[in-house]
Amino acid sequence: EIETVNGTWDEPETKYATEYPYNNVMETESGHIVEYDDTPGSERIHIAHRNGSFTEWYPDGDRVEKITKDKYTIVMKDDNVYIMGQCNITVQGNAEVYVKGNADLKVDGNFSADIGGTTTWNSGGNYKVTASRIDLN
Repeated sequence: EIETVNGTWDEPETKYATEYPYNNVMETESGHIVEYDDTPGSERIHIAHRNGSFTEWYPDGDRVEKITKDKYTIVMKDDNVYIMGQCNITVQGNAEVYVKGNADLKVDGNFSADIGGTTTWNSGGNYKVTASRIDLN
């Protein structure tokens, strides 16, 4: 169980339901695997590194990616992310966000922050809060 602000979630179980002769597998000498499974109703693609990292696409459109060590994503221009459902982010260690320009946050609903430790605000710029009601405890 991975804890979130309001609950938990789990890594999904694989939807592996292969039937012969629909699964086409290529495995290298060291154990890397590429799998194209055309089993009717259980179609999936599975790409795995021998260390356990993998990406798997399921027949319903779900995708699971598991990385057993570090991940780096480098985008040389713009990056856009659109999530139609809910997004949960849990960081087991520390987290840093550094914005070299301006940062804007817009929330159409309510916004809450639960801070369990000491908070320091150091800013060479302005900090503006606009709300119909602000409760400080």
